[in-house]
Amino acid sequence: MTSNTTRVNLNISKSGLSNLLSDYYATQTNRQFIADGITFTLLPAEGQPVRISASGKDISVDSSVRFSFTRPAGLFSVEGDGHIRLGLNIHAEITSDFNLSTKTSLTNHEWLQGPVIHIGEMDFPAETLTNCVIKYYKETILDKIDGYVEQQFHLREILKTQLAEKASNVLINRKPDLFFSGSLHKIRSGYFSETETDIFLPMDVEAGLLVSDKAHSAIAESEPVFEWMDASSDFGGSQPVDVLMSYEGLAKMIKTGLQSREIGGKKFEVSDVHIRFTSRLEVSVRLAEPIKGTLAITGLPRIEHESQQLHLDDLKTDVNADNFIYKLSSPIIENIITGKINEMLPVNLQKLILPYLKMIPSTSLMEGKISVQPSVDNMILDSLRFEQQQVSARIMAIQSCLDVNVKGALTHAS
Repeated sequence: MTSNTTRVNLNISKSGLSNLLSDYYATQTNRQFIADGITFTLLPAEGQPVRISASGKDISVDSSVRFSFTRPAGLFSVEGDGHIRLGLNIHAEITSDFNLSTKTSLTNHEWLQGPVIHIGEMDFPAETLTNCVIKYYKETILDKIDGYVEQQFHLREILKTQLAEKASNVLINRKPDLFFSGSLHKIRSGYFSETETDIFLPMDVEAGLLVSDKAHSAIAESEPVFEWMDASSDFGGSQPVDVLMSYEGLAKMIKTGLQSREIGGKKFEVSDVHIRFTSRLEVSVRLAEPIKGTLAITGLPRIEHESQQLHLDDLKTDVNADNFIYKLSSPIIENIITGKINEMLPVNLQKLILPYLKMIPSTSLMEGKISVQPSVDNMILDSLRFEQQQVSARIMAIQSCLDVNVKGALTHAS
């Protein structure tokens, strides 16, 4: 069964995560600590990359630690250095209210070099060095990684902030002016998988989307919920989009469309357009050319859902000329205008509306570290209502998708 959601393809750059962890490790460089009577100094990694992989809810990290050590031995001392690899596992959990937590554990280690003795003789086992370094890393780095994630990544606040900035009365088109707004209701997420360069997370979102010709002063605040989904779940479907067009906005569109259009060898010169809906749709066009007067168009809008066409039944046109000379030509003008309108009907709604859906722009978040590219394959008009002040419609965007690429190391500034 097709769900009312948008698919999200979330790609997280491994290099971005690697840089984030490398930067964090770099804060420990040149620090000293004493354990088992040995003084350790942590050394720069010298370009050794942090390797990232992912599966399920786990991110695996391979990092290297370089260090020097000194152990007093009477009048002399033992001095040397070493280089070991640490294998870490970061298990991620997200609660329904978007609290992100991680549990980082050490899974394995191995010597990459050494220990190399520069002064003295090593009279203690190499495991003493690894045990001391591992204990230090666990207490000062591994445990702090989890605290760092919890402090920096308040997911609910990040979502609220970005939605307020990027999905609240965003101007997506000029002439006519069209504004886009969105609110987020729910996110469902699959589990981690990976490519050579990225960690991939399939998602779908339940959102409220609005396109209108006027900016709205009050936008519903997002209070989304989160849930994990099995890998076998289908993601994405058809996203509802609500459209509100005031009669004032439609009148501007008609005026723009008619202005300078030729009819009977003469161009339209339109000074004003008014629209209202009583029991019928009524359009009043004030003309200066090709005849000075008022053009009235009335009809009964009807949607044919199967063909996605808009009909205007019982179409009537009437030209009320301002003076006697113009009145003589009014019937001719009426016939020409009626013929032109009939040529335009029925209106293919997919051809009319789909280009506007495709105008929803790509955007960047978090100072350009996240790019968001929307797309939609097709659309159908689900409902159309002519109300007292506006036309309201619900459009189903078929196979709507957001490609989200996280390119850099993220930190959240409140």
